[in-house]
Amino acid sequence: MKPSRINVNEISNSSYKKVILEELEKNGAVWIRSAFNGTIEDFERCSTSVISDLTFYQGGSSLREELTKKTYTASYYPPFMTLPVHHELAYTSNMPRLIAFGCVKKATHGGQTPIADGIALLNDLPKELVTKIKDKGLLYIRKLNAEDNEYFRGWKSTFGTDNKEEVLKLSEEGGNTSRWIGDVLEVTHHRSGIISHPDSGQDSWISQITAYHPSVIEYVFRKTPQEYLAAAGINASTTPEMQSDCRFGDGTPLTKEDIYAIWEAYDKHTYICDLSEGDFLLLDNLWVGHGRLPFKGDRLVTVSMGNY
Repeated sequence: MKPSRINVNEISNSSYKKVILEELEKNGAVWIRSAFNGTIEDFERCSTSVISDLTFYQGGSSLREELTKKTYTASYYPPFMTLPVHHELAYTSNMPRLIAFGCVKKATHGGQTPIADGIALLNDLPKELVTKIKDKGLLYIRKLNAEDNEYFRGWKSTFGTDNKEEVLKLSEEGGNTSRWIGDVLEVTHHRSGIISHPDSGQDSWISQITAYHPSVIEYVFRKTPQEYLAAAGINASTTPEMQSDCRFGDGTPLTKEDIYAIWEAYDKHTYICDLSEGDFLLLDNLWVGHGRLPFKGDRLVTVSMGNY
């Protein structure tokens, strides 16, 4: 899929939001060139002009920093990693409808934002797999240590408190099943992987199988250019132990054939957005997924999310 492209100079201030949201409804993704002046504050102005109800990133597993109120950095995973395309917070009960990205600092090399059409992708998945996910849903399982590490967020930052009772309360309020295994919090989420899109009524793929299933390590090694892995001293023996899993809603595992079909569909329907400084990318998160390519040099991409 290709996002709608808009030149900000061609939109009047009075019609700015209307034009962008009309394009979003038609295409699921809108890329606005030179939409802001390249500062965090101006990105926030831009995002609040189109997202009426900005939300906090609470309960999410990605490593990121809160820059201003409800404006965050994109995921802080090591720059050598390919981040597979996924739908933001699909494993939670507060999945945002909209997500916006702003390029504040473009990487020296790489760091592009791949996006994928969840409606088109779904049509290329095996019918048996689609039926099972529709009928059973998906089960996401996370094991959170107390503190963050290089790859995984800890339960203290995930829930914004070091009080274990409060953590359990917040997790349960989010519709999860949680339990303590020593100092490790195991969080289980039963969610849909396919929805009827609220505007078009078409079935749309919304999942984080690509981030949660253990096969993500194999996929990242396959998709990441060797130059990045070699420069970081990464090989199969140095990969982190997975702290998550994704299964069918009844707890049965996805087969290797299921996983390969999903990866193949993502590869087929992915479009690479190479954002320049000041560019603004708005996605319908119930339709279009996003990821990140590995990069070199400094990179700062800001993120806001919320609802109409």
